[in-house]
Amino acid sequence: MLPLALFGTLLTHLLGGSAGREGTSVQMGGAVAEAITTRFGLDRDKKYQRLLMMTGIAAGFSATFGTPLAGTFFAYEAPRYRHLPKIQPLLIIYASFLSNMIGELVGATHRLYPAVNLARISLKNLLSLVILGILAGIVAFLFTFSLTMLKKVYHDLISKPILISAIGAVIFIFIITLFKLEDYQGLSLQLFDRAFSAQSSGWDFLKKLMTTVLTLAAGFQGGEVTPLFEIGASLGNVLVHQGLTLSITTAAACGFIAVFASAANIPITGFIMGIELFGWGILPYLFIVIPISYLISTSRTIYTSQLKPL
Repeated sequence: MLPLALFGTLLTHLLGGSAGREGTSVQMGGAVAEAITTRFGLDRDKKYQRLLMMTGIAAGFSATFGTPLAGTFFAYEAPRYRHLPKIQPLLIIYASFLSNMIGELVGATHRLYPAVNLARISLKNLLSLVILGILAGIVAFLFTFSLTMLKKVYHDLISKPILISAIGAVIFIFIITLFKLEDYQGLSLQLFDRAFSAQSSGWDFLKKLMTTVLTLAAGFQGGEVTPLFEIGASLGNVLVHQGLTLSITTAAACGFIAVFASAANIPITGFIMGIELFGWGILPYLFIVIPISYLISTSRTIYTSQLKPL
């Protein structure tokens, strides 16, 4: 699993697929945990097997984004395991922080986001946050729904996974060429710069959503989280240009977190990640945006391993 996840993602990015990287980190962390449980005979007890799996998930997420607290909560919310040993919180927090520290020691860097220009929450700003939350929930639902449906269409029509990827690649290349969507291939990190400034295109969020769904539905390796960040930030930017009274950085940051938390069905992780990336000042805004977007997006999620919504 580990080399397949790593090199599969490298190939996806190298050849232009629109995907993230955190999925690979989480899978690699889980694969290492699985190897440890097997090597030391811990796989006989499902509780300890799940515990080590969660430590691997937390470590992978934390090292990718430099958010150890969010990594800890992500490990709880994403798989939704039950009946774990009582020592679980300590080990998962330890793994998350240690992974982030080791990543920094070996030279891993994390993206720094602009300071958010926060204003006092007035009645107009409150209404703007409600509108942003509603639209973020709709976009999150659109992402999860279209990804699920396109995967189903591919598997219903084509029996062999290798043919799904081949046909999906042809469709992806055709659409990229036809609509000139080269900016939305790979990680598309330039979308962050545009979203937190006045340069974002009105359709950036929809174009990134489409290219990511086309990539992942065809079976190519990668993650959903970085694209969801970009989709949400770009959505916040365009809504400010359409009349929201929030600053561009506030709307981009709130959209960034809300779309991710809603599509992944992990609202608590969203709150924690927002604080780690943008500071404590954004918390009152997230208290408005995330619950609304989470409710609007329904219980659909990009993580099929989740047992049920919170």
